[in-house]
Formats: sequence, structure tokens, C-alpha cells
Amino acid sequence: MLIEKIIPCEARYTEIEQMLTLPDVVADAKKYTALIKEYNSLSPLVTKFREYKSVSEASKEAFQLKDDPSLDRDFRELAEEEYNQSLIDLKRLEEELKILLI
Repeated sequence: MLIEKIIPCEARYTEIEQMLTLPDVVADAKKYTALIKEYNSLSPLVTKFREYKSVSEASKEAFQLKDDPSLDRDFRELAEEEYNQSLIDLKRLEEELKILLI
């Protein structure tokens, strides 16, 4: 549910990034200023969301590695530690994202 609310914000952020490089937008001070303001307001949320996605991906990788019998025990233990830490980090990031959405 949380992710579904943030995805459109990230899409808009990316769209604004592209628009800010267009000569006609740069030439229109009013439009440029409005876009910069919107871009800056979305930036904390999108930055945190991208961090969340990165940690989520690392969590998935660590989850797969921690139970891989072809890896040595020490490596699997390290992967399990990383997985457990990623779960803690994901919870923290979810809470931070909820706050940023307010």
C-alpha cells in the first residue's frame, strides 16, 4: 500500500528531472521556478524511497545466499546477518517513508 502511493511521486520526480533540461522550460523562469519547487519538495521522499528499494533488493539477495548449500558456512552466516539487518533497516525506512508522505 505504501509503495503504491510513492511510485507516482517517483515517476513525477523523474519527469521533472527531464523537463528541467529542456531549453524551453529553462527559458520560462516562472515554469522553471515552479518545477524546481516541486522537484525539491519530492526529493526527500524519492531519495528515501530509492534507499528503500536498494535495501529491499539487498535483502532478497541475502535471503537467497543465507540458505545456499553451495556456499561455505561462514559466508552463509554473514548473509544471514546481512538479511537480518536489512529487515531492521526496511522497517525503519518504511516508518520514515510514512512520515515523509504526511
